[in-house]
Amino acid sequence: MLSPELQFSQQWRLAAEGGTIDSERLMDLVVGAYRDYQTEIRLAEEAMGKMRSVHQATTADLDFRLAAAKARNALLQNVLDNAPVGISLFDRNGTLVACNKQFCQHLGLPSASVQPGVNFETLRPLVKGTESMRSALLPQASETTQPQRTEFREWEMDDGRIIHVVLTFLPDGQCVAIHQDATKERKAGDRLREIALRDPLTNLANRLAFRQQLEERLAGLKDGEKLALLQLNLDFFKTINDTMGASTGDEVLKLAAERLVECLGPQDVVARLGSDEFVIIQTKARQPEGSTDLAHAIIDQLGHPFSVDGKQILLSTSIGIVIAPDYGQQLDILLRSAGMALARAKSEGRKTLRYFKPEMDARQQARRELEADLRKAVQNGEFELYYQPIYDLHREKVSTLEALLRWNHPQRGRVSPADFIPLAEEMGLIVDLGRWVLYQACLDAAQWPEEVKVSVNVSAIQFKSADLFGDIVSALAVAGLPPERLDLEITESVIIQNRDQTLALLHDLKFHGVSISMDDFGTGYSSLSYLRSFPFDKIKIDKSFVDDIAENQQALALIRAIIFLGKTLGMAITVEGVETSEQFSLLQKEACDEIQGYYVNAPRPVSEAQAMMEFYPAE
Repeated sequence: MLSPELQFSQQWRLAAEGGTIDSERLMDLVVGAYRDYQTEIRLAEEAMGKMRSVHQATTADLDFRLAAAKARNALLQNVLDNAPVGISLFDRNGTLVACNKQFCQHLGLPSASVQPGVNFETLRPLVKGTESMRSALLPQASETTQPQRTEFREWEMDDGRIIHVVLTFLPDGQCVAIHQDATKERKAGDRLREIALRDPLTNLANRLAFRQQLEERLAGLKDGEKLALLQLNLDFFKTINDTMGASTGDEVLKLAAERLVECLGPQDVVARLGSDEFVIIQTKARQPEGSTDLAHAIIDQLGHPFSVDGKQILLSTSIGIVIAPDYGQQLDILLRSAGMALARAKSEGRKTLRYFKPEMDARQQARRELEADLRKAVQNGEFELYYQPIYDLHREKVSTLEALLRWNHPQRGRVSPADFIPLAEEMGLIVDLGRWVLYQACLDAAQWPEEVKVSVNVSAIQFKSADLFGDIVSALAVAGLPPERLDLEITESVIIQNRDQTLALLHDLKFHGVSISMDDFGTGYSSLSYLRSFPFDKIKIDKSFVDDIAENQQALALIRAIIFLGKTLGMAITVEGVETSEQFSLLQKEACDEIQGYYVNAPRPVSEAQAMMEFYPAE
């Protein structure tokens, strides 16, 4: 379209001087104007087309981008919803940006209430549980950014579930939270910790749990409060294990544990330290009265027979007690003190209780010093053999010299065998000592008349821990002593430890010519059963049967019965501890085979062996 100004100008040019219109010029003008109009229309249409194309392309691009974004969001939500953990994203103001369904499930939130834009403070009252540090679950709004950090939280839900939360605070204040159900792991961990603190046989607390409990109780003692630590074990329990088997022993321990629990107060703790050793922590009781009453109750309960597989097993218990803080507040010191009191209870007759006293520590120190001296004595060869003769009543001459170990300490002087031999057995030194005794006794006997034998005592530990058969064969060979001149004396304890293996070894020794004697007959657990299992050459009747045979007819009757038993089984009978001529005469009338004791001669050094062989009974 022509502007008004242009139309007026063109009209003016078309008018003649007379005011008439030049039609030709008018036509040209119209045609030109039309063409200009068509050009403008065309250009406008082209511009509109281009704009339409751009708009369509832009719209398509926007639609594409929107569709892609929706696809990515759907994929992301699908990934979140299929994740095995709960995931949530909150902005710096605590407003929910995104989450998955596990987030709702873990915290027990209704999904309808959990939508983007909701603030966590609105959701918090809906969570059915307790969070360990709620104030730190979400960051506070701040104008400044913070460095990224990670924190850990835990929700304990009302339904018993445990939810672990890992919070990552981004520098811009947003918070990404990962929630995981740790209930199974927690229960498994609790179970493992429980197992780690329990004795698997009795289900009592074990040594580790005992130490933890005692440390806690000691730390919690208030002014004026006292704690009693009782340590106990079953008297002669090892005999049950050795004679009836470990399975029977285990059943006895289970029953004993049940009885111990029944004796305890609500605040007391009992633990099994190992084998038949138990400890009890007693608190909230007046001391020492409370521990005395508890100890007597335990002694009474454990004194009743245990029924296992139809067998009635009778045991007893000894108890050592220490009071804290009277005698210390350190765990190891208290336990050691209770152990010393227990040892005193056992040494003074068993089936009793003893309280720790400071002088026990002094005695323990003396024992440790004796142990050190004993080790040096073995290394320095401070031992020697004495011999005590055994008189043959039929041949009327000394038939055997029994080797007895003696220790002359450089400072202590003569140390009693009753003190150092049990100690050597406990320390494991008896194997080396026993080997030396065997070799030396064979060497000494090789210098005596051929009709005189040598008798050597052998401990159960030598049977168990050494090549006893090899040692005996080697000792005989080195000394050049015939096997028939060696007599091994064993006690019943030798046989009850690994019975089958021990009996097989004894049969081998006897086959090679060595004589076997049962020492201390009548003082063991069931001696008659072993006489049937092994054909001993000799039975040695313990001194306790001889002491009052001159005044006690029952004692003499027992001696007579044992002699008859030996004769019936084809075994010689030696009576130990004969000290008077009256005892000698009575035994001679009872057709006893041999006697031994101070009436014949006391133990003497090997240098007096010849003199000891020349014994003649007093008329």
